Amino acid sequence: MSELCIPFLIVILCSNGSFSESLDEQLKLMFNRSDLRCPKECETQEFLNEMRFENSMECCTCTAESLWIVEGNVNGKLNDTYVGHFDVSFVKNDIELKVKDHDVHFYNLIYTYGNLTAVPISVCNFNTIVYIDLSFNQIIDIRNITCLSLLDTLLLAGNKIQSLNAEVFHEFKHLRRVDVSFNQITELEPKFFLYMEGSMFHFDLSYNNMTEIDVTNMVWTRQIYFCTVNFSHNALNEITNPSNFSFQPEQDFGRGGYLDFTYNNFSHFFNFEKIGFHDLKLFGKMQFYSFDFQYNNWICDCKFYPFVSQATISSYILYASHVNFKCNSPPQFKNKIIKNFQHYPDLLICNISMSARCPHKCHCFYQPSQDKTVVNCRTKLSSKKFPLVLPEYQNLALDFSKNLISDLDNQFERTKNYTSRIKEINLEGNNIESISEFVVSQLKSTTMINMKHNPITSIDMSLRNLRPCNVQLGRLDIVCTCNDLWFQSWLPSSTMPCYNNTWIFCKTNTGYKSITQITKSELGCTEYYHLKWFNLCIGIIVSLVVIFAFTGYNFYIEIYIVWRRFLRKLSRPVSRTFFQYDVYISCNEEDDGLRNWISNELLPHLNERGLKSFLPYRDCQPGRPREEEIIDTVSKSKSILVLLSDLHHLERESTKAWISCEWKYAWLNYREDFLKNVIIINYDFLYNRDVSNRYIQAFMRASTCIDFSNYRKDMWSSLNSLLGLSSPSYGFRYHRFQNSLDTAAIYLQT
Repeated sequence: MSELCIPFLIVILCSNGSFSESLDEQLKLMFNRSDLRCPKECETQEFLNEMRFENSMECCTCTAESLWIVEGNVNGKLNDTYVGHFDVSFVKNDIELKVKDHDVHFYNLIYTYGNLTAVPISVCNFNTIVYIDLSFNQIIDIRNITCLSLLDTLLLAGNKIQSLNAEVFHEFKHLRRVDVSFNQITELEPKFFLYMEGSMFHFDLSYNNMTEIDVTNMVWTRQIYFCTVNFSHNALNEITNPSNFSFQPEQDFGRGGYLDFTYNNFSHFFNFEKIGFHDLKLFGKMQFYSFDFQYNNWICDCKFYPFVSQATISSYILYASHVNFKCNSPPQFKNKIIKNFQHYPDLLICNISMSARCPHKCHCFYQPSQDKTVVNCRTKLSSKKFPLVLPEYQNLALDFSKNLISDLDNQFERTKNYTSRIKEINLEGNNIESISEFVVSQLKSTTMINMKHNPITSIDMSLRNLRPCNVQLGRLDIVCTCNDLWFQSWLPSSTMPCYNNTWIFCKTNTGYKSITQITKSELGCTEYYHLKWFNLCIGIIVSLVVIFAFTGYNFYIEIYIVWRRFLRKLSRPVSRTFFQYDVYISCNEEDDGLRNWISNELLPHLNERGLKSFLPYRDCQPGRPREEEIIDTVSKSKSILVLLSDLHHLERESTKAWISCEWKYAWLNYREDFLKNVIIINYDFLYNRDVSNRYIQAFMRASTCIDFSNYRKDMWSSLNSLLGLSSPSYGFRYHRFQNSLDTAAIYLQT
């Protein structure tokens, strides 16, 4: 490499501008090579149009020449003082190379139509060889050329090479042109071109024995441009991906080049997903690649549909200026241009044989454009019965018309194995007399049912479960009864496109009349108003039961509280002679502000009115189990006063547990003893959602909670009322108001 760069650098510095400096610079950056020169013709649009190059850079890639050709070219011939040749002599299946020209920069090796079986080892003695032509010898092994790091052109056509190793060619950074046509190559190693960088602009693999090609040998991810890769005149019939290579969105496929696949054995286009393009948009990155698949044995059937149905993707391949490939079979499509099937996708079908369960004498085919499998047995069922088996495909479209089929119930009973797969069924022109509920149930997933021109006289009401536009019965003349009036609401209106699918005519004394125009009186039908009212009442009752059940299940505690409050208003409870405490106070004893309010406001207020209170943190006996004392004291208290405060910031979990315990036993005593009362003061203005206890939530929802605020200025009067004190100003002792407390109503407000 160093030997090549020195003269090249001199040439670049001394260049008189005969070549486009900007294009040469672009070549250098694009291929990371400073030894390429772009012909001046690539600057002219006329030359680009004539050669059908997309732009100047494509022209430079395909026509670029190394400096050994440019600088050694004098009047169209190589300068012998710049590029030398060898004297070549054949000795014992090998050749000897003798330097013919001295004091030259580079050498060419030409030895054609000989008996060489391998590239001579002696070539490594001359590492400035840039051009080798050993065409039409007997060469099998080419590994000896890896030492020629400056090689530009390698011509090995007409030898006996059987395979190509990617590692051999990846060593060449300046190799522009390779010709291995007319060899015996059966395999091209995967990823041969995938990671090429700045080389292999022209590669000729034509006239070999390849039968398949790996998808990685059709894509270049590191080289922006290449010119041509010729795979023509092989036996290629499949594009494979045995390594499950997957192309990723971040990969750059470059601007590509021309890939020639003409005169091979391709018959069906490739499956995008199987060859690594899991997202079809990725294939769109190859829009600048030019694929030529002319002159192959294309079979234009259903396997072509996924290709032509992708209009934007197929256009990259089908609409290239040089591409016009045609169908080879089936006979009716021979020489038809494949790209035209984009406008007639229904023609692309695959026939299904008897071995694939197509019934005898029937015509079966898969039609991907409609996503259905057609089984055409029109007039072919000599047994007058449905076939027992059908092709194992989904979305069957069955044509059993004109086969004298009569008993549908029996037919569908025999063929339950495929009725769920029926998408369309044509039973036109048979001997069907009735459509039963069972038949309708078997066709519930069918989108097209044609039973025209059948002597149908009876249709089950279950037919109304099918869409009327999916059913074609044609004109039916029947003896109508009151049970047939459902047709009036089921048949499509005249504004619907399927209006002519079904016509039902009833026989009357004056002839046949459309069932949509006939009246109930004409059929002698009685109005069952009492039945309508009965159904309405049943519906209302069921609705109410559901509503009450839902409400009771979710709000049974709230209902109990409201119901108990209502009963206490209606009846005066019998007073019990003794309660040890008038008020049990439940509160967060860790809240200093709340304790201060209890000591300075609440307790003086209760004492002033002669009420005896129990405050746990003040009155609990030391050493006695806390829960036991709560149970005992709550049961001996007439009223339980709950002071709601924010419990989120409690430092001790035990305090939170005691408060929860107090609330639980307060509810149990309230529920079991009709004389007991629960009073809630919302000290911290909590919302219902801020309280976790289900029973306290219920009291708040039932509007039985005293609001601790000064807006209404009636908190003390509300408390006195709930405690059974008629006025907050009276200072009498509790025993003077015993009867009043016993009969006090439970008023709780949120």
